[in-house]
Amino acid sequence: MHSFVYQKSMAYEPSSAMLASIRQTVKELKKIHPELHQCSLADVSLQKEKDAVNVTLFFKAET
Repeated sequence: MHSFVYQKSMAYEPSSAMLASIRQTVKELKKIHPELHQCSLADVSLQKEKDAVNVTLFFKAET
């Protein structure tokens, strides 16, 4: 089983805007990395920092 992890730092914004940004990031990653076409987003981790939010996206191969 293959997995893929991507981390990104994002500025603070309302939750609906952050969700839209995360969705856009997933679309962009699937365009850039063809191997992700066989994967689905399995988990999202958000970690609050002083000036930003660190977002970690966990992709897992679909079975």
